[in-house]
Amino acid sequence: MSGWLADVLGGYLDNVTEREFDATFLTLLRATQFHDIHQLHGAYEFGKDFIAKRDGQQWAFQTKAGDINMASWRQVRPQVEEMLWNDTAHPAFDVVAKRKPVLVTTGRLVGGAAAEAQQYATTLAKRSAPRGLLATLFRRGVEPAFEVWDRETLLAALALQPDISFNGWDEAHLLNLLGLLADIGRRNVSARTYERTSRQWPRSDLPRTALATALAAHRLQEANRLDLACVAVLTLTRAAAVELHDGPGDNAEETMDVARTLFDTYSTSLMGQAEPLMADPKQLFGASNELLGSVTYPIRCSVLCESMGMLGLLRQEQQRQEDAAVIAESLAAFVSAQPGASHPISDRWAASLVPSAILLHRYQPDALVPWLELVVAWICDHHFRAPGLASVSSDPADEIRQLLGDPYDHVEVDKRTQSLLATTVLDLASCLELPDFFRDAFNDFAAVDIAFPVLEPLDEEGQYWIGDTGVIGEPNVAFDEHHDFAFGWTTGVHHRRAPKDYALQRAGRTWELLAIGTLLRDRHFLPATRELAGFAVPA
Repeated sequence: MSGWLADVLGGYLDNVTEREFDATFLTLLRATQFHDIHQLHGAYEFGKDFIAKRDGQQWAFQTKAGDINMASWRQVRPQVEEMLWNDTAHPAFDVVAKRKPVLVTTGRLVGGAAAEAQQYATTLAKRSAPRGLLATLFRRGVEPAFEVWDRETLLAALALQPDISFNGWDEAHLLNLLGLLADIGRRNVSARTYERTSRQWPRSDLPRTALATALAAHRLQEANRLDLACVAVLTLTRAAAVELHDGPGDNAEETMDVARTLFDTYSTSLMGQAEPLMADPKQLFGASNELLGSVTYPIRCSVLCESMGMLGLLRQEQQRQEDAAVIAESLAAFVSAQPGASHPISDRWAASLVPSAILLHRYQPDALVPWLELVVAWICDHHFRAPGLASVSSDPADEIRQLLGDPYDHVEVDKRTQSLLATTVLDLASCLELPDFFRDAFNDFAAVDIAFPVLEPLDEEGQYWIGDTGVIGEPNVAFDEHHDFAFGWTTGVHHRRAPKDYALQRAGRTWELLAIGTLLRDRHFLPATRELAGFAVPA
């Protein structure tokens, strides 16, 4: 078993990208007793991708992916010098403490780079020998020597460090992980199967769960399933949320930060991959030349809407409003250009509407109602002229059968009156305080006899799981068609009996609560929608 794990970890280090590795490196630093850790990637990092403290020393890390040859070393050396000499980094950077710079690479120093780096370190050590008052004034106790953590160093740490090594898992959990990685390689994983598999990760073992998630998400990225890589990250968010639910915990908070880093990486990559196609429906429709393009195209649109909404709101939570506004502008252009963005193929895709609508409400309100009006028309058409859309629990074959099977006599399709999509649209119209749109949408839905199912999460641990306690289901919740929004936003009975907030909100993790709803697909959290949309949380 240990040989398999070594191969898995080695393969991961051999192929991981620099930004993918960030989350794993954060997990490794915390597992090796570093604290006061800050990630500084960006235009103003001054040679320091990460800073952290341990043993009374101020550490600085520059991370790279892959082998470093002589040419690469000469490009990296100025960054090493900045780690050594430049005091600019972050308010938490201790310029007085002894400094420990580290060059981290997931590969090796190859060719002449290893000898060149060794000679450079020796030269720096000689230069740094104390030389009276001048050294005291200018070096302030900083010792300009640096370490190199290469592939073998990282592999040993990941494999053997007690808090993170998979040797701490029993055989059942190891087989579960290895089976999942094998299924990804065979392209035999869906969002549903991954969510089910993730329920088996051991409780209260977040560092190993974070590493397992990083390995699986990387495999999904290699399989060109960035959408599923994002789903994998959301399961890590859930694992941390379960631990945080019962009370404050540094481990859970740190794991949520790791999950945010991973989600940022994969959702950004997903947007970048799709960006050349986003303005042209024909190009996006034919991107993969699939036989069932009429199904895969609107799914692709829903995935992109969801990803942009989630990433934009993450930027908002990180106080990066300019970045959030740029993503919202792209989302507004996308929903205007792509018909598939308003054609969710089943109730499973109601969850995609929530982050997208919140982001548009915050930054592009003029694009919100026209898009939702098209969604309403799509839902009504499928409940008037067709037997409705599939339920949130339907498997992919049933989704396709319900969407396309009605015209064919040999395909049995049952009439559905329930629509979680319709419920979600009315919830959004209410939460975002869109009275005219709410009344129009309600009348349209009523005209085709749609029923409004809802699954209401309570503020209990069951809110994080499918098929657990902690939720209340109702097949047809009542909305007040003539509600006066001057007296508040609560148009439905489930609005009035919902908790005023949830545990994650009270912990300052509202985005994570949105992530839980996106993962589970069958519920969303009304107070979180309100808070992320900019409305005051009731005291």
